[in-house]
Amino acid sequence: MDLPGRLLGQTDGTVVSVDIDAAGYGWYIDPSPSDDLEFDVPPTGASLTASSLSPAHTHMDLLTAVEHELGHVLGFDHPEPGGPWTPAVMGEALPAGVRILVTPSSEQLLAQTPLPVSSSPVTGAISGALTIAPTVTWVGNNGFWDVASNWSTGVVPGANDDILDRHGGRHQ
Repeated sequence: MDLPGRLLGQTDGTVVSVDIDAAGYGWYIDPSPSDDLEFDVPPTGASLTASSLSPAHTHMDLLTAVEHELGHVLGFDHPEPGGPWTPAVMGEALPAGVRILVTPSSEQLLAQTPLPVSSSPVTGAISGALTIAPTVTWVGNNGFWDVASNWSTGVVPGANDDILDRHGGRHQ
């Protein structure tokens, strides 16, 4: 959708729209959003910044924009002085080349904060979707990563699987 002016995204009820070209900046679509490696300048608060050598440097971070709009679906508004707690990602402006993190401390606060739209039929579905659930769990006590019987699915995980390793990656 081509949103007017400098709008990156907007929410109408449970419908989220993002601008087709990030208000002319272009979207940075992270091929590995869980590692933040493209945002390589030392962090300041809940923000990461991409250096001039990063492919994210002059673009808008799509992950941050979508998290912001999903915050609106959950009922959060932009933060106001003296207002209720809101996640950092709900700030009104996003600079190019910046990712705003949902940090472990903000996840804990979010879990303890009553959602403004708790009666919404989508609240449970969306809040559940914001937690990464593994698709495969390591169940082997000893063994190799490439042995199917060591995985909960009976199949060696592929590149698109999220894995859970309760042993901290220490295997012999």
